[in-house]
Amino acid sequence: MILPETMLRLFLVLLGLGSNLSGLSAQTPKPQTESEVQQVVAKTINGLLAKPSFKNKLQRKFPGFQGQVTIDLGINYKGKAVSFYVVAQEMAPTDFIDFLSDQILACHFPIKLDKHQLIKIRHTLRIEN
Repeated sequence: MILPETMLRLFLVLLGLGSNLSGLSAQTPKPQTESEVQQVVAKTINGLLAKPSFKNKLQRKFPGFQGQVTIDLGINYKGKAVSFYVVAQEMAPTDFIDFLSDQILACHFPIKLDKHQLIKIRHTLRIEN
């Protein structure tokens, strides 16, 4: 027969092991650096520009448009684009900038930042239609 003191010790040891193991799996991942976020954003935006659906819309609304646009993009910790600002453009009509901002602001960027952190990324887009 197990003594009550031994059972209590065994229970406390098992409880301590269980809480240590659950703590290991619940650790939050480290936030990404700005250069890692820049790479993810560039990959996501370039993927958007390469999609056939985007190219079809672009061809239909702005036939034959080619140019370069440099943007500042604000992204929050959830990976949502919250601001879009055109820094420089190469003969891009206002309608095109509105179209582009709607498309990019609808994107979700798979990034990891600290809670309530906002990051600003500058990216240059080359549009070839």
